[in-house]
Amino acid sequence: MAPGVRRILLAAMLASFAGALGADPQESFKKGVAALDLEKWGEASEHLRAAVRENPRESADRVFLSGVFSRPYLPHFYLGWALYQGGLENCRDVLLALETSENQGVVQEFKRQYQNLGTARERCNEEVLPAAFEAASRELQNATRLAEQLAEPVADAELENDRSKALREIAAARQIVEASSDGARLSDLQAATRSAREAVELLEGVASQTSAAASQQLAVARAAARLEIEAAAEAERRLAELLADPERTPAWSGSDLVMPVDALARLDSARAGLEETADLAQVEQAQADARAAAASIARVRDRADEAYTRFVRDLQQKAERDASPKQPSVTPPPPVIRPILESESSAAPSVARQERLDEILRLRTLGSRLLGELGTEETNSELLETQKSRLTLLILEARERGSGDNSAGLEDLHSRLASSLAALQLVVGARAFLAGDMPRTVETLSNSPQVDDRLAAQAQLFLGAALHALYRAGGESDDEIVSRARAAVSACRELMPGQLPDARVFSPAFRAFFQAQAAQNR
Repeated sequence: MAPGVRRILLAAMLASFAGALGADPQESFKKGVAALDLEKWGEASEHLRAAVRENPRESADRVFLSGVFSRPYLPHFYLGWALYQGGLENCRDVLLALETSENQGVVQEFKRQYQNLGTARERCNEEVLPAAFEAASRELQNATRLAEQLAEPVADAELENDRSKALREIAAARQIVEASSDGARLSDLQAATRSAREAVELLEGVASQTSAAASQQLAVARAAARLEIEAAAEAERRLAELLADPERTPAWSGSDLVMPVDALARLDSARAGLEETADLAQVEQAQADARAAAASIARVRDRADEAYTRFVRDLQQKAERDASPKQPSVTPPPPVIRPILESESSAAPSVARQERLDEILRLRTLGSRLLGELGTEETNSELLETQKSRLTLLILEARERGSGDNSAGLEDLHSRLASSLAALQLVVGARAFLAGDMPRTVETLSNSPQVDDRLAAQAQLFLGAALHALYRAGGESDDEIVSRARAAVSACRELMPGQLPDARVFSPAFRAFFQAQAAQNR
């Protein structure tokens, strides 16, 4: 017997003996190939899947089946071939198995097996790739559409990272889809589909959270615009009373001092701009209209003040002339004219008046400090710039007129100054919170005037959330910070009992903290 034949027979005998002892690690492969030879496609697939699990690495080493018959250890190839023979409905699994076999680089050494691989792959590509290409293209279109809607970078660093990652996933998917005409593989198209789907999930998350931030910004803008409209409406009412006052009418008789039509039109436009369906641009335009209306009314009021001052001065000069020696000794009675701003008594100001003056000074100081921190550089926020301008004008007015006003004038000045400061603090504090700057949020909102329940509740909500975040960042060990957070939450709920933290803006941990505090206060 030739030596080569003797070695083959010896190897077969040893293989049979090892199989009888149950110690052959390639038993599943043997059973799978045997079932494949008998055209038992399902049984062959099951055994070959087991062989892949036992040893997924293909090899050119021969595995003896029985006697002198052997096959190279190609479990992925034979699995793909068995699935292919079992029907074209298995083509997805066929392509993945054959692709794995080809990637390992062993099957190419065996001409017949590699030819069969090419045959099965070509046929299954015709069956599967069009649908896979369509699925990848569809997901890519969805992701691209969302990416176009979020083309601009977002302020939040974490959200911007998600947006950037999504853009990278889209680029990778597009590269595969565009190269598919040159013969894409199923696994590549599936990878493109997964990348596009992941991009969609990331972008939807970014869109949802930026939408929440935009909703919060819209709410702040509405509150600020509402204050502007109320201030303009109050100015309109006071001017109307002034122009209709019979004691003052002689001062501007014959003049063109009337309620400005443009102010009334702008005020109506501002009120219409606060409809529930209004977007941020419309609300900001409403605020601008209200501010323009107030400015127009103020100009007419200034002209009325000047006209009245001249009228009083002329009457006084006439009275002095009438009282000169050339005139009869009888002095005519002085005109009964009530000044627009009646002077206070020369005595020391009352305690209440002095307290109001001190409060106005405090608000002026807080406002000046906040404006100084913001600086003169313009931002991308028209709302922020608007609030800065309004507060600046009110601080200037307080410096010029504050100490000379009567009690009613001081109260009005204090109300407008406090409202403007609270609105700007809320805008700055909310922007700092959304940017992750919790210390700035706390610093800005800790001394916010409480002149409007809605603004004050929002300020306390952001303040409580920022304090809670600092408490957690510090290892939840600072009792003072958490006490302040609880106080802010309680104040928020007291001002607006129905207020709840928006899940799109505030963390789950803070929302749980808010609910727990609300339950304790019941």
